[in-house]
Amino acid sequence: MNRHSGYLSLIGFILIVLVVHDSRAIFDSEDGPFLISGNDGRIMVELGNGFGRGKVHQFIDGTDWLAVIKMTNFDLDKNLLSSNQLHNAVEAGRRIDLIVQDAVVEGFSLSWMTAGKRLALGISLHPDRMTETDWLVLPGIGENSPAESKKTVKLMAILMIFQI
Repeated sequence: MNRHSGYLSLIGFILIVLVVHDSRAIFDSEDGPFLISGNDGRIMVELGNGFGRGKVHQFIDGTDWLAVIKMTNFDLDKNLLSSNQLHNAVEAGRRIDLIVQDAVVEGFSLSWMTAGKRLALGISLHPDRMTETDWLVLPGIGENSPAESKKTVKLMAILMIFQI
């Protein structure tokens, strides 16, 4: 290898390093299409009974459950307005069902979306809020035989009780 081709190889190598370095900097500053960031202010809530067709709704601001119920345009029972839970902030991954009688909201119940829905929406799971069927949705647990999966879920429940 002569001196001229050595310089060309060195310059080529430096250019490749710079291009790779610059392209990595672009991807480091942005989440890839497969990553869902949970810190962007989106709050996904499943609207259940009383909202017409059940669906998932996205809230961007820090709204409370009263504002969610007002989306139905139903009147609210006067006793319901005194509920402290009505003024709590909406949490991602929750499901709200309304009890409606004669176009008046008489009550509501809050629960959690199924683990499958939360996974699909990119909402993190919390082990204390999961049922046995939620655990069976997870890869590596639900893929086993049903008997093996139930043993795994029971073992995890025991470990969570004793904080092991």
